Amino acid sequence: MDYGQLPNRIIICIDMKSFFASVSSVIRGLNPLKTRLAVVGDIKRSGSVVLAATPLLKKEGIKTGSRLFEIPKRKDIHVVNPSMERYIKASNYISSLVLQYVAPEDFHAYSIDELFIDATASLHLFARTPEELAHRILNEIYLQKEFGIMGEELHQHANGIDFSRISDVYIPSSRSFGKSQILFRDYTSRKEVELLLLELLDDVCFRLRMHQVVAQTVHLSIGYSKQTGGGFSRQKKMGRASNLSQDIFPYCLAILHTHDSGMSIRSIGISLSNTSIEEEGQMSLFEDIDQRERAYALAKTIDEIRMRYGKNSVLRASSHLPYSTARYRNGLMGGHKA
Repeated sequence: MDYGQLPNRIIICIDMKSFFASVSSVIRGLNPLKTRLAVVGDIKRSGSVVLAATPLLKKEGIKTGSRLFEIPKRKDIHVVNPSMERYIKASNYISSLVLQYVAPEDFHAYSIDELFIDATASLHLFARTPEELAHRILNEIYLQKEFGIMGEELHQHANGIDFSRISDVYIPSSRSFGKSQILFRDYTSRKEVELLLLELLDDVCFRLRMHQVVAQTVHLSIGYSKQTGGGFSRQKKMGRASNLSQDIFPYCLAILHTHDSGMSIRSIGISLSNTSIEEEGQMSLFEDIDQRERAYALAKTIDEIRMRYGKNSVLRASSHLPYSTARYRNGLMGGHKA
């Protein structure tokens, strides 16, 4: 293969090591490399999942995906709740440091702790070699790890070939909006499950409206308790695209009532796909157009209130029932405690 005929760009990949655990250590005045610390979803639940662990704790067998009850109860081991707000601030700060070395169009944040930069145009301003620039950035943000991808791209990258450009804008061929939840206990009452589904659907429809799109296909996933196992995942195309819960919820119930076996439920998920621009939706000749416009106006008003004063500022009356999870979930950031 003639490498001289292929694109030759300088791409630096940055992956912060044990990011959640490292930030949690630093904000407590601890050295992440000399501290045994685990970040778990909820320190009050023995079955809570370990989200991150420092290198020393990983050497003792505690890693991402372990359970809280597996962590030895020792004074030298710190077990803490996640602090998503602090993680996001730390990630933004690190991004600001990296952006001192490349233009914004040559910077791509893949996730909260993974960054890609194209240093082709700016390398000569800061270093003589890509390695020197990488070490310079490393000295500012401390954390580095290898990454990998699959398939044909893995083969190409292994041979130093990559045709992609970080500055290229990725436009997905299809788009979906979804949300899922692992419940705190097994739910046997279908009335309770229906409320949880409605609360999840409200969140997903809120996101649809924020992006000014409507969806026409609803996908429902149900997972049964660990004792029985199993579950189902089914989808249904609606008669018309919408971003209103009142339109979509009956389809969720239809899927649930058709495929549910009646066993205890421990996880639920809703995804809305087959999206289109909101303005492209067509009105039906057989519906009250004024009533529908009022429904959209009410939804938009509620959205504005929630954006300004928080998601818990406007709730359904049913969300104050003891088995509701909306108020708890609305206090989370990125699915974890803020």
